[in-house]
Amino acid sequence: MKNDRCPVCGKNLEWKRGSVIFPAKAKKVAVDNLRYQECVACHEKVFSQEAQEKIEKTVYGQKREHVA
Repeated sequence: MKNDRCPVCGKNLEWKRGSVIFPAKAKKVAVDNLRYQECVACHEKVFSQEAQEKIEKTVYGQKREHVA
């Protein structure tokens, strides 16, 4: 990722690595060892394509089809 500004508030993003919890139907699913950027001000998380694919596989069990 080349963007170092938060898409929500415009403040700086910093790189992090760790577990992130996502809601999935009636439960929450942790995706471990994700590398992502997080806003220093509003804590919005920004994920790379690779991280998004890992999230989809872990949370939904497979990669979902994207409609353009």
